[in-house]
Parts: sequence; C-alpha cells; structure tokens
Amino acid sequence: MFASRPIVALMAALALAGCSTTEILEYEQAQLELSSDALEFGDLAGGAAISKTVLLTNGGGVNLGVVSLELASALEPTRGTLGAFEITWDLSELTSPHQTLGETTREVEVSPDTAGDPGGGDDPSDTAGDTGLEPDPEEPVEFAVVLPPGGSLPVHIRYTPQQAADNFDALIVTTGEEDYTERKDVPLIDRVYRDVDTQWRMVYLHGTGSEVIANAIVTPRQVDMGYVWPGQEERRFVSIHNAGDGPLTVVDVETRPDHCSEGFSIVHRPEAGAIIEGRTASLLEVSYSPPNDSVPRAECRVIVRTDDPDTAEIEAVFRANSGDIIANSCPTVQVHAPDAGALHQGWGAIPLELTVFDPDQPASTLSCLVRSAVQIEAALADCTPDSASGHLWVDVPIDEFLSQGPEVLVVQVTDASNCTRLASVPVMINQRWPADDNDGDGFSATDPVHPDCDDADVHTYPLAAEIHDGRDNDCDLRIDEGTDGSDDDGDGQSEVGGDCDDANPQTYRGAPELRDRADNDCDGLIDEHTTGYDDDGDGFSELELDCDDADPALNPSASEICDDGIDNNCNGLRDAQEPCVSTTTAPSIVGRIQLTRTAIEEGGTVGLSVLAYDGDGDELTHKWEVKDGEGTVDDPHAASILWTAPDRIPAGYEGYVYRLYYMGEDPDQNQVWDFAEVWVYPRGTLNRSILLRVQQGGCSMLPVAPLSGGLVGLGLLLLAGRRRRR
Repeated sequence: MFASRPIVALMAALALAGCSTTEILEYEQAQLELSSDALEFGDLAGGAAISKTVLLTNGGGVNLGVVSLELASALEPTRGTLGAFEITWDLSELTSPHQTLGETTREVEVSPDTAGDPGGGDDPSDTAGDTGLEPDPEEPVEFAVVLPPGGSLPVHIRYTPQQAADNFDALIVTTGEEDYTERKDVPLIDRVYRDVDTQWRMVYLHGTGSEVIANAIVTPRQVDMGYVWPGQEERRFVSIHNAGDGPLTVVDVETRPDHCSEGFSIVHRPEAGAIIEGRTASLLEVSYSPPNDSVPRAECRVIVRTDDPDTAEIEAVFRANSGDIIANSCPTVQVHAPDAGALHQGWGAIPLELTVFDPDQPASTLSCLVRSAVQIEAALADCTPDSASGHLWVDVPIDEFLSQGPEVLVVQVTDASNCTRLASVPVMINQRWPADDNDGDGFSATDPVHPDCDDADVHTYPLAAEIHDGRDNDCDLRIDEGTDGSDDDGDGQSEVGGDCDDANPQTYRGAPELRDRADNDCDGLIDEHTTGYDDDGDGFSELELDCDDADPALNPSASEICDDGIDNNCNGLRDAQEPCVSTTTAPSIVGRIQLTRTAIEEGGTVGLSVLAYDGDGDELTHKWEVKDGEGTVDDPHAASILWTAPDRIPAGYEGYVYRLYYMGEDPDQNQVWDFAEVWVYPRGTLNRSILLRVQQGGCSMLPVAPLSGGLVGLGLLLLAGRRRRR
C-alpha cells in the first residue's frame, strides 16, 4: 500500500528561474497492487450465480493509470470459459485514504490492451532502437480508471457456470501512462504513470459447474430382513437418493399388491409431490412381522416413482425368512434327566429334563420333538421351550406307544435353516435290566433284536443318537453319520471338512456361488459374483442397475463420459446423447503466463508460472525454453520457474525484451504453447523516484527529470531518496 508522503530536501544556493530557493519533493513510482492473485467460486449448479470482489490499489506516490481490465476469454476464447465470468466496476466506489495531488480521475471507455508490448514502446519483435521507456505518441491513452496515491477501486466478478465441469478465466489488469512530450506544462503531480516493473497483473478465476438434472437412485435395491420370529418386528431402511443437482419430485411410493406377502408394511415414505433437492436423500422404511405362528418365506416389492427423466420407476425388493441364515450355527440339545438306563415303573409319563439352544434365533422358535427310536420313531411329545432360556421339563407318555423293555428316547431339534441336532437317553420300562447288561444302558451284547455293540460304554447302545466322536454310537456299523464329521448331503464334504451347510448338496467349500441368499462356496460371502452382489464395490449390483459390475467407474451414479462408446451411468444413453464430460480435450492455459514482474534490471530474477489444465483431468508435463545466451531457467520442467536475466543487455539499447517459451503436454500428446516477455534494463534505471521542484517566493511548481545517475548534483543531495519497494 501507499507508504509515506513526499520526502523533502531543502536545496540552498540554487537560483533557478529567478528564485532564490528551491524545494525538491520525491515521490514513489506508481505501483499496482491486487488484493488477491486467485479467486475460488466453488461448485454451482447451472443457472446459479455468485459474486466476489478483487481490490485494485495504487501503492505508489503518484497517479496510476489503469488502461484496461479484461477477461482473458474476451481477448482469446481459448484462454478461459467464455461467458462464465463477468467483470464490472463503478468509479463512484473509488476511494483514497490520502489527499489527492490533483484532479486526475476520469471516466472513459475501456480500451483493451491488445498490443502486448509490456515496455510501452515499439513492437517487441522489433527491438532495434526500442528503448522501452517512452510510450507511443501516435494515439492518446484512454484510461479505464486513474488511481490516485493510495487509491483503491473494487472490481466485482460474477460467476455463472457455463459447463458441468471446471470453469476457468483470468482478470488481466494493465497499466499505462500518457505522453507528455507536447504537454510539458502539465505538472508532474497531475500526470498519470504506469507501474514501471509490473505493467500488468492477473487474477485467476475458477469455479465448477453441475448439471441441473435430477437422478433418482434407490439403494439398496434388495433388502434381506433376516429371520423374523412370531411376535417380533424387523424394520429396514432404503435410501431414495437424488444424485443429480436438479430437484427430484416424488410421484408416489407403494407396494405391489400382487407381490407383497402379509406382514409387510411401509412405516415411512416421502409424500407424493415431495421434493428431494440435488445431492440429498430421503428414506423409505419398511417393517415385517410374521402374521401367525409360522415363519414362512416372505417377499414384498415396493415401487418408487419419481420424475427422473431416465428412470421414472424403480423397484426395491424386501425379503424375510428366505434362504439360509448368514453365518448359521446349528442348535444344541442336552438331556439332563433321566439318567442313561434309568428304570421307569408304571404307566405314567416319563419326566424328561432338557436344555435347547441356538445362537441365531430364540429357543422358543426352534422345532423340538421327542420320539421313540424303538417303536418306529413315533413322535411322543413336543419339546419346544416356552422361555428364552431353553430349559424345560417334558412329560413323555408311554401308555399309547411304548411297551415294557428297553427304549430309547430321541430329542430332535431343528432351526430355521433346517439344521438338526439329536440327543438320546436309554430307559428301561417296567422290566429289570438283562443280567448280562454290563454298562446299565438296558441293552446287552446278546440281545437278539438290538445287541449292544459296546457293553462297556453307557453312551453306546442300539438306536442311540450318533455324536461326532469317531465311534459307532448307535451300533449300525457306521461312524459319525448325521454329525459334523459326516457328509450328510453327499456333496463330498462334511462340516468338519468345510461344508457350511451339510443339508444342501449345492453348498460346500469351493462350490459355484448361486443367487439364492446362501453362502454356496462357504467363503463367508453371500451371492458374490452373481447379479445380486456388488462385485466391484461401487454400491450397485446388476439387480440395482449396475451395467458392468466388474468396473467401479460404471454405475448409475457415475458421470457420462463423451466419446468413449460406453454408457457410463447405466441409463441407456451413451456419450453425446446426454450431457457428458469430455476426456479427449487438449490442454489449455488460463489467461497468460503469470509473471511476478514484467520488467527487471540486468542480472535480476523474475518468477513465471502457468495454470495449464486438461479437461479430462490428466497430469501435464511442462517444458520451458529460452534462446542461448538469454538468461537461465532454474527448473525447465516445472509449472513455476525462476528466470535470471543476462548480466548485460545488448550494447546500444536502453531496454531489451526477452521471450520465454512454454509448452504443456498431456499423456495423449496433445500440446499447448505460449510465451512470456520480460523487459530488462541497465542497472539503476528501473526504481526511479518522481521529483517535483517547488520554487519559493511565489514561483510555481515545475517538473524535474526523474532521479537518475545522470542528474548532476541532485543525486548527492538526495541521500535520503527512497526507492520503490521490492
């Protein structure tokens, strides 16, 4: 910002223009300052707009002329997104914290700076005789605004996205000065100057845009509510998501009457006509409670209708009590009483004490029966527990089915996944044990009908429940049949061998996976690599409209890519049939090459940077070049570089322009080029002060040449002279 007011040195013994004393005032050169080098406008949907402001300030001590304020896209459409940004300013908003030196602010038409001559001299391609110090005298300079010392002007920038992607541009502010060759009577305090070493500056502008369309996505499309037991209720949520940016209107949400089992109900749904704004979601809640004591397979299809132009109707399927319970464990049963081989006298019921348990479902929902192993497996009693503990007493009647002699009571427990476990206990009814029954289980080795195959083990007897212990518990000459160690379904594997469902021949370790809500291959995943499973992890399966479940980039929420021949968002439209994002664009440069200064002295250094981008998001490679002997670049393959000027400019020139060339290239070998010009002057000529001579005794203020090494005497007297701040 503007620092100090004039530095004063009193000069005595000078008689200039008939005056006895002269006061010399020194002012800093005009200096263009911007409040920001880049403005970020964020993400807006098409049709929306936002405005931001950048402040132009004169940090010097004399008037600064701003020749033009232009958008790069207005000068060259390829340098920005045409129409996305608009600049305005109002001269009534120009402010200055200090008293102005003269009435210099004028409102004129904007003159775009298209000459590209940062030195204010001749065509930079023709440096012969070009000092770069004097403006062209042919045409008078017209200013967009003249900023007095310390003066500021807000420039308003309005952003309205023009494409559903990045929108770039740049505000270019160019300074200039008038030619006073024929107007030497104009005092220096009223003259208009340019910024000596930074003739123009640039502000990068960036925002993103989104399509204003609705995109309805219902997820998940298939909902497994698990096993729901009588008296219980299970609820599940489904998201109705608007993945687009435009508002989505809900037409209605309802069940299909012909495809909805009894017990399902919609607890919560968005009302007809409800609006789901872009990038937000609403919830659909569905409950299920079995209508009776049974646990049947149940299914309900719910239809979501919206005004999505691509998919107006989407179906979600809710299932309960279908397929296998995920990570199912089989039930257990333990007989506490009577003891093995107990003697029962009389024809009253046999009291049986049991505990049944299943970790996946309440004990009261298990199927439990007591049957006779001797009397053609007759069902004797229901042993389903009434409490969650699973502990109960059962009276087993004997008068109708059982006769005197040895008997085996078998307890059979089955869970909802049809996994059955057995336990048994031998009893002797109204008869003494055989004399040769050595283990007291009621059976002897000499029994002609049911011989005991191990009369030394009370847990091994005819018709016993087989357990996995490597022994023939039931004396049928087979070992461990019907247990975890036996292949019960004939698929070649037992539970011990890795079969996770030994009652289903289509389920075993390594089996092909089917879409049946069962873990067919016993790997802990359900229906993987089928149409009901999200194989690529993008949130959608084939049944949820994923058109390529091996590629996470292809799904209903993806953006449509132009010219790739693929339906990226799985809506049946391809490439240019709908708004799409291009992936074959050549790289572009936003605005110009940015320079920290447009003019330096011999041996000085200037920073240059380029904002180059590729529409399909590819990384660019950078390359900078200068002619031999025209300075050095610190890193020619970086986006931002430092260029150091030669120690000496060519002899005979008071100012010399150098060009630096840039090339950006994307992986498809598309290229973009540009060049920047830097003016280089002899040492000690740039940071000059502006001097005013004030004659005392009624003399008027007259201009004095700028301070330089050739100004005889003044250089010695103005030892306190200020230089332009770096």
